[in-house]
Amino acid sequence: MDPFWTVPVRLLSLAMLGSLVALIVLPMCIRWIDDQLGYFMLFLGAGLLWLSLSLGVVQFDTGAFVQTLLLSQRSGLHLLLLEPWVLILCYFSLSLLLLFLRRPLHRGLRRWSRTIHPPVLVFLWTLIAGSLGSLSVVVMAVIGALFFAILRDVTHRDYTPCVILYAAAIGLSALLTTVGEPLSLFIAQTLGEGSGYLLRTFGGIYIVNILALAFASGFLASRSRIIPETLEERMLKDVHRAERVVAQKKDVMEVKEALHAVEEFEEHAHDFSHEFDRILHSTTKLYFFVLGLLLFGEAAKPVAARVFADLPPLAAFFGNAVSSVADNALLGLLEIHKGMPQSLVLVLGISLALWGVGLVPGNVCNIVLKERHGISFRRWASIGLPCAMGLAVLNVTLIQTGVAGWLMF
Repeated sequence: MDPFWTVPVRLLSLAMLGSLVALIVLPMCIRWIDDQLGYFMLFLGAGLLWLSLSLGVVQFDTGAFVQTLLLSQRSGLHLLLLEPWVLILCYFSLSLLLLFLRRPLHRGLRRWSRTIHPPVLVFLWTLIAGSLGSLSVVVMAVIGALFFAILRDVTHRDYTPCVILYAAAIGLSALLTTVGEPLSLFIAQTLGEGSGYLLRTFGGIYIVNILALAFASGFLASRSRIIPETLEERMLKDVHRAERVVAQKKDVMEVKEALHAVEEFEEHAHDFSHEFDRILHSTTKLYFFVLGLLLFGEAAKPVAARVFADLPPLAAFFGNAVSSVADNALLGLLEIHKGMPQSLVLVLGISLALWGVGLVPGNVCNIVLKERHGISFRRWASIGLPCAMGLAVLNVTLIQTGVAGWLMF
């Protein structure tokens, strides 16, 4: 028997499997866990790390994230320690800025929707803005969330499938530069390369993927269902109707009083403090989600390294489906090694990125879009998993037929 699989390691492996199952099943079954996914992720990550420490399985490298956190060692601070703060700062700052710009952006998008058919607008947005995930997945997730929210308000249609395909687009485009997300940075650092290498490796196959996602988004937008009017929208119509009545009959005091009451309600619902509180709450949940993901990854590192060490490329491609609920940056560190052939880097890198759209925990941009659009975990899985499978089939076909090799330069 392999000496690695001692009793503590087997216990930790069972706990990992149980945690992964809980992370997939419980948010689908329990609404509270779905709404508070960030706190639940932190609970799972911290619990698994505590178990791995208790069993003596985890061995920290010098300056590792958890070692620095637990022992307060300032020297050799691992990049992962900075990752949550950078992401949260970007998310909070941009959310606050867009809070002030929402009204002018709403007016601008309303004018665009009159001249450009909404499905065409969604196609262009996915194609162009989706490619800017190479600059920052968090920034483009926040901007994209605002775009689809305004488009939904303007057209009264449900664009949830398009939002999830957009998440896949920015997740894949992040592979093109070292600043897109930690996965691409770690790949480049491990290989001793830069953004030029990433662009040469993933640029060609990314073009095929982004075109497929953009056309699929446009098609789904053309078939989007109409959203019934909400109570707030009906109240706004009542406000406008009351304004016209008041303008015609200035002595109607009852109408004026009703109008004043409705306007007070609207002001309370949309005042700055209310929106600021919502941003603070979502920022906190995002921070705890990222922190929980990192703790989970540190706890699972020894077992994951062993499991993925000897997998053949095609098996690793589909085995990376676990990145839909795990940290793909950690898996990238474990699977990709210095001196690895470019073709193998392509297989592993693209699989780590595409599976991330399958479930909400698969990428930080997923949790941003889920929070800002109120997409349930179950709804995301019903769209994200088929999307990930479709991308997997497309990319395996490109790899097995040799087309992916031609697309590298």
